[in-house]
Amino acid sequence: MAVQIQSGAGVTMQTVDPVSLAGRSTLYAPDGSLISKADMGVVVPGTTPGLALIGVEYKIAHLARSAPDGSLIYGDRLVHLEDNAEGAAIDTNKWIQTATTMTATQAAATGILLNAGASSVTTVGVQQVSHRFFPRGTRSALITRCRRRDTAHFSNNLIETGFGAPATATTASIGDGAVWRKTGSGDYVPVVSISGSESLGTTIDQATYLLAVPATDYAAFEVVVEEGRATFSITTLTGVTVSKQVVEFPANVPGFAVTHLQAMARTYNSGATGTAVQAFFDEIVVLTSDVTPNKPWAEAKAGQGYGGQTSPTAYTQVANYTNNTAPTTRTPSNTVAGEVTLGGQISWNSAGTSFAANDALDLILFGFQNPSPYGFMMKGFHLSTVNLGAANGAAVYTIQYFMALNASAVSLATAAPYKPMFQMIGYQTLANAAAIGTKFTDDIERSFTSGPYVFPGRFVVLGARVIGASVATLGQIIRTSWTPDGYFE
Repeated sequence: MAVQIQSGAGVTMQTVDPVSLAGRSTLYAPDGSLISKADMGVVVPGTTPGLALIGVEYKIAHLARSAPDGSLIYGDRLVHLEDNAEGAAIDTNKWIQTATTMTATQAAATGILLNAGASSVTTVGVQQVSHRFFPRGTRSALITRCRRRDTAHFSNNLIETGFGAPATATTASIGDGAVWRKTGSGDYVPVVSISGSESLGTTIDQATYLLAVPATDYAAFEVVVEEGRATFSITTLTGVTVSKQVVEFPANVPGFAVTHLQAMARTYNSGATGTAVQAFFDEIVVLTSDVTPNKPWAEAKAGQGYGGQTSPTAYTQVANYTNNTAPTTRTPSNTVAGEVTLGGQISWNSAGTSFAANDALDLILFGFQNPSPYGFMMKGFHLSTVNLGAANGAAVYTIQYFMALNASAVSLATAAPYKPMFQMIGYQTLANAAAIGTKFTDDIERSFTSGPYVFPGRFVVLGARVIGASVATLGQIIRTSWTPDGYFE
């Protein structure tokens, strides 16, 4: 039989099961109310007792969230934008930078610095607004998060991070969005703005903020926009929650007037501050949560600004192409690249004369050094060739194309341990006596399922051998167009 443990008054306190030897006891909610054994299918918030399911992130406890059907939200994430402020240049492929007198700079050790010139005069500012517009979805969350450090607290200076798109760096309204705002009084307040009309959360006074986050420290600022509400949090980097609160949208409006929001960060002076205030930002991310978009990794990286058309460090075009300008005719060799770009166009010959057939002469047309610390995943390419300068000679002109990857130097003679890895591409031919402007035989198109992958600091080379042409032709120019497809990561 079961063993019962009783109090002195004869009231059963606990029953011990005779088989499992497990003790059974009554559960109570945190407020002391009894949790009954009745069906808990209908829950009345604030009335129905129960035990919360909690997850822990570092030192911070979070209530588990559920979908409308009661299933747990498992937190899939799709990253739309990521900027870790690498290098010494602000990534203008990700940000639209607008400034009124104030300036912005970037350093790897500190991140993006707004008001780098330390201006303290009135009606000046600088802001960064994302090029991308990020879609909002029903029953999903749009999140932006960054590390932020405010160097000082003086009247009339405002700092904002979150979602929004002010018309100028000094326009008070953020349009449609939600931001953490350091006010002109130095306090912190969550702001939801719908068509310029603002709803405010609870103000965190300056003294409370500075007690948790000294002016020398960064904190994590996060804004989560969901259907009908926005959640705001400030957390120290040691896991202490400074503030977490929800601002609900007004009940008399349908919601934002736009379907997509932009990420933003800015500081501006609404009046003279006396002493300059600066703001540092780093590890900025925008992502969608609670949705499974099944978007391929290549598409996700390209959407973050890491597509193969733009350098991930210099933020410049990687292909050789200049508006209204013909390419310079190069004389490529086995050790020096004709162009140092990731594809584009190249005009080439042998110092004014076409190359004659030489099955032992490799020529480097494009030699591109992959910028560290990024790898480059090539998913495919398109290659096309045309004859220029002079008509072809009396023999068929045949070019054998190849790639050489992952060498530690551009030269095809680079020795181990990081010598080039060669991969054949194919052949193109030009008929004898072909006129100027005649295209070589069919373009070469390739797609890859597993690379090739080029490591940070290594080289991507497109090379050629001329294996058909009895003699060189004076003035003949070969124009090759090569367009690699891929992404940096």
